[in-house]
Amino acid sequence: MLAIPGSFAAVLGAVALEVAGGMNANSSLPSWARLAPLAWPPWARVLWWLGVALAAATFRAGLHKVGMGSRRLADLLTVGPFVAFAVGIALGADWATWH
Repeated sequence: MLAIPGSFAAVLGAVALEVAGGMNANSSLPSWARLAPLAWPPWARVLWWLGVALAAATFRAGLHKVGMGSRRLADLLTVGPFVAFAVGIALGADWATWH
């Protein structure tokens, strides 16, 4: 099933982009920064992280379809942090940025 590796890669890639953006936020070559979600307007970052939460939920649903079961706590721990991050960005929380 393609949904499992695809959704996992989407989540992993999103986290890697955010971390890379934060690590290079004060770069002397800021032209690349427009590509990193960290530099996007807050509304776009909220949508981005809600999309990542959807990818995480798709990953969990894919695992359930292949017989690995669904546990509410595991679902919450897999999807919840991305939803919380999106809410933090929407509310302007300081912890919702890496730099």
